[in-house]
Amino acid sequence: MKTGFKVGAGLGFALGIGVALGMDALMGAGVGVGWTDAVARDLTRVTGEPYARGSVSVAAASAAVVGALGLVGAGLGGAAGTAVAWFVRMLGD
Repeated sequence: MKTGFKVGAGLGFALGIGVALGMDALMGAGVGVGWTDAVARDLTRVTGEPYARGSVSVAAASAAVVGALGLVGAGLGGAAGTAVAWFVRMLGD
C-alpha cells in the first residue's frame, strides 16, 4: 500500500472514532451512553427479548458499531490521502 493511503486511513479511522464518541459526549449523558442505549433498544426490537444497557452483548454490539464507523472513516481517509498524494506528486513533476 502507498504511504498516502496508510496515513489517510489512519487519520480517517481516528477521526471516525472521535466523531462517534464525540457525538455521545456532546449530545448524550456521557461517552458511549447514547450508543449503548440505541443498541440495547435495537437488539430488544429485533430479538423480542429485553436487553439491559450494561449487558455484554450490548457492549460488544456497541463496540462493533463504533468500529464500523471507524472503518468507514478509514476508507474515506484512505481515498482522500491517495488523492492528496497524487495531487502533491503532480505538483512536483
